Amino acid sequence: MRKVLIAAAVVAAAAVGYYTWTSSERSVDMPELAFIPADTALLSVQIKPIDLPTYLASVGMMPPASVSQMRADFEQARGELAIDETPSAAFAFSLFEQFLGALEQPEHFSQITGLSDKSQSLMYMVGVAPVMRLQVSDETKFWAMFDAAEQDSGFSHQQDTLEGQNYRRYKLVTESDSEVQIDLLVRVDAQWATLTLDSSSLAADELATRLAISQPTDNLRASNKVGKLIEQYDLHTHGVGYLSSAVIAAAFTNPESNRLGRDLVKISEGELIADSSDWQTPACQQDLAGITERWPGMVFDLAIEQNAASGVWVRSNFLIPTSDKDAIANLQGLRGFIPSSLNGKLTEAMAYLALGSDIGQLAPNLSKLWVGIADAEYSCLPLVQMQQDMKQNNPLAALAVTAMGNGLQGAALIVNEFDLAAMQNGMGSAALDAVVSVAASDIQAIYNVIQASLPPLMNTPLPEVGEATDITQTVVMLGGIPGQYYLLRGENQLLIHSQGQAESQAKDIAGEPLTKNGIFAMGMNYEKLFSMLAKTMAAAGEEIPDELKGLMTTDMNLAFSVDVNEHGLIMTTEMQANNP
Repeated sequence: MRKVLIAAAVVAAAAVGYYTWTSSERSVDMPELAFIPADTALLSVQIKPIDLPTYLASVGMMPPASVSQMRADFEQARGELAIDETPSAAFAFSLFEQFLGALEQPEHFSQITGLSDKSQSLMYMVGVAPVMRLQVSDETKFWAMFDAAEQDSGFSHQQDTLEGQNYRRYKLVTESDSEVQIDLLVRVDAQWATLTLDSSSLAADELATRLAISQPTDNLRASNKVGKLIEQYDLHTHGVGYLSSAVIAAAFTNPESNRLGRDLVKISEGELIADSSDWQTPACQQDLAGITERWPGMVFDLAIEQNAASGVWVRSNFLIPTSDKDAIANLQGLRGFIPSSLNGKLTEAMAYLALGSDIGQLAPNLSKLWVGIADAEYSCLPLVQMQQDMKQNNPLAALAVTAMGNGLQGAALIVNEFDLAAMQNGMGSAALDAVVSVAASDIQAIYNVIQASLPPLMNTPLPEVGEATDITQTVVMLGGIPGQYYLLRGENQLLIHSQGQAESQAKDIAGEPLTKNGIFAMGMNYEKLFSMLAKTMAAAGEEIPDELKGLMTTDMNLAFSVDVNEHGLIMTTEMQANNP
């Protein structure tokens, strides 16, 4: 469990870092958008330059100790997999190892990689080929990374020219090794590095587009799609991206209609058309077009503030939008009560977790969503068959039991402090500082259910609104951590809290009106949480891993929430990372 928690924390920090590094004002006029085809299935564009040394010094893609551990694991895998026996793999490993070295030295990141200290970037697709473009401040140092990897691996590039532009071709996978040849192409021009993939299975006439040498007529700058997305969904403007369901669907229903479809047909040597012929009918094209118009895919944004003296603040939204008003109404029906102090916000608590859901309405609203899909009018035969299967295998009947929780609106847990040593030394009152709360439209009914489930509470009457009852003996009897505990009642909240900070938090929550304001929220303070975990391991005589040591000194707060707004389902991440 501890390893899962550590891995999840590292991944969370890295994910926020990825969106920060690879992700703009409402008026978007970035010249580089002119090189991106309008039918790209995926886009991530960072228009506000990111101060990489400041960002890496504050949080990096992962803590320094984790980078060191990854390097050790990396070297071990390199030996066990005999990577050096395959020059192309050894080249890729060497290149990545140099990048890890740059992450360990934020103040020298630009000098090591040649990338700009304050950098914009883009990532997108031309057909199936991914393209990444990064700003370069020193072309010589940028190429030096590749030269060093070549020297280390014995792998070399082929120098090619297209339309008067030079680029390097690294043949990573040859046709003798695999059915599909894969080449890495790299070029630098006008302080922009372009990295993409090429293959004999890809259309040669799109090579200049993949290398950002020529601008397609149907490009994102001409269509102003990024600006329109920002305006339509009220996105943050430092970073924007999307995944297009329309492009992906059309690639299968009408492969010749876009670059992705044409590439898939060529790569599959025509098998795509044969295997998905049932979908390539006018009826399916029309039905899928309607679906993707109502559910256009995914969009995400990013806002970032940096201060070299203090650190980095990041907020990112991941939105699954829909124009289906009935679907939005049903999704909003899933919402419940989350304490306002926890609703995806950064706090001083070690960790918190909150679930908001009107339990009594969970089954009806999910059923409406299911029926809305199963009963929609389609002519496309594969879709009709899927609907028939949905009607025959409706899993929502299992949710009928949730009717027993009618009136329950949410639950939350806040842990401010947990001291295992204090608990072991008999200092129960100092061991735990925490709050557990439930929200409901009828607190008396919910308390009756709780009493029936926990007989030791049968002799404890429900306090009056605003009053608290000492339930220490009951909690200890039920196996709780020794300490002082109180049962506090609000108008629509029932809370159990310890002494300390938890007491004031519980009173604040108890005073809140019952509103439907979210679905899920969680947050953690890395330094507090993983220092506690390290103390727990030390008390058990276990060795503290390097990854955990790094997280113990990471002064970072992370918050995550799930909600439904007027556009659809939205997931929000917020992070504050302070300089060491």
